[in-house]
Amino acid sequence: QTIPPPTSTPTLIPAESSRIAYDGIDGEVCIMAPDGSAQQCFATAGISDSRFNNRNITWSPKGTHIAYLNGFNLMVTDLASGTSQLLYQDQSNDNSESGRITSGPVWNPDGTKVAIIIGQDVYVFSINLEKYYRMETDAWGNVSAYDPAANLGWSPDGHNLLYLRGGSDYTELEGLAASSSRSDNASRLLLPGVINYAISADRTQLVYHLVSGGIMIADANCLNENPIMPLLQKPFTAENAESAEF
Repeated sequence: QTIPPPTSTPTLIPAESSRIAYDGIDGEVCIMAPDGSAQQCFATAGISDSRFNNRNITWSPKGTHIAYLNGFNLMVTDLASGTSQLLYQDQSNDNSESGRITSGPVWNPDGTKVAIIIGQDVYVFSINLEKYYRMETDAWGNVSAYDPAANLGWSPDGHNLLYLRGGSDYTELEGLAASSSRSDNASRLLLPGVINYAISADRTQLVYHLVSGGIMIADANCLNENPIMPLLQKPFTAENAESAEF
């Protein structure tokens, strides 16, 4: 089926849940309705590499932008204007992970920032200001031993970036940690022994899986500014559970 080119003023389908984003051809990123209608593709010629697929396509919270990886480059497309930005270009050499995006992108709650992991460091990119900064994560550890898709997240208030932190030994996992996106950029270990976590779509509940076994649910507000370990935890009944996801 031939995909039509984008119009000069794209008409957006209002509800995010009624649109699907996917990898097009020649480096394009596309959206459509679930029934295959209202297809629109956004050209990224000159800033993306057509040799690579677009992957990890992620909607912004309000459904106005799409962030994705073109190869190992970070791209963002504004669906209203149809324009795309290259926010980060792959700096790696050969098969080295140094300078290469290994996880992300993940939007913050208000859709103004995206977080990615470059090598084993966490970076936050501001969409409107076109600038980025490295987050302080203390001891990071070997992220490749764990599911990269579950490594990054944001607290409900958007002030803390969440990730799984390693110990002094790269084979050791300390647990769920948070770094402040504010000036102090402080790093805190929130929950030791967490090997996977997820936050509900309405950002009210946190579910996490412990290395000792079992899945726990807590109020996600415990992840907000100056977070403390959750005091109210209730086990989620699931025998032989191996992952946590909403």
